[in-house]
Amino acid sequence: MRILNVLFFFLISFYGFGQQKTDTVKKEEVFSRLVSIDISKIKTPCDCSDAMERIADCLVKITDPFSSKQEMENDRQVKNFIDLSNVKTAQVASQCEKKLGFRDSDIFECKSFKQLKEKSAILNRKFRK
Repeated sequence: MRILNVLFFFLISFYGFGQQKTDTVKKEEVFSRLVSIDISKIKTPCDCSDAMERIADCLVKITDPFSSKQEMENDRQVKNFIDLSNVKTAQVASQCEKKLGFRDSDIFECKSFKQLKEKSAILNRKFRK
């Protein structure tokens, strides 16, 4: 699943970020949303797309107040959040690719795929600054 691998690459590439700039309530809500992704409930290609879109959405929200990669690197909570995002992304990719045998083409028609592409583009731009 090339798309999942690309998102996974971006998440792993930014492994090591941290905690202090985003609103605490927002962080807790976004963290809770990320933790609530249940890998065992992923059964269809669209479940895969939905889970990856949720991870990307959480990352977009948690990194929203930051204008550069350097700022994110200096925030300990963001580092922890991105670390957890990396774990969740790897779990989703493993479930979708290895256990269920889905390919990129299987998720292209999913409702959440367009949002996944958009959020991945946002993350790509943000992390390249």
